[in-house]
Amino acid sequence: MEFNGLLTTTVFLPIAGAMVVALFLKGATTIRLFSAFIGLIELVLTIVVFFSYDTSHSAPQFQFIDKLPNWIPIESFKVEYFMGVDGLSAPLVLLTGVLGLVAIFASWG
Repeated sequence: MEFNGLLTTTVFLPIAGAMVVALFLKGATTIRLFSAFIGLIELVLTIVVFFSYDTSHSAPQFQFIDKLPNWIPIESFKVEYFMGVDGLSAPLVLLTGVLGLVAIFASWG
């Protein structure tokens, strides 16, 4: 079992933030500030993924691997949770963080 956790946090942090906003927060200012805080954390995580990606020839093709072999423990399903970043998706991860924060700030108007 390989589990880095960085990619999983990057993917599910906005969902968790949206659930907190929907269930617990009231008031436009509070929601805006909390959303901006989650967006900034997301941007920092995506920057870490992008700049930590090793592009040398001896580096593995997939990095920051999150893998759980028997994610759903039912014998007939054999479902795995597998996530990793390759050279093409590393800049796209960064783009996702930037666009997420831009979308949060664009919704303030």
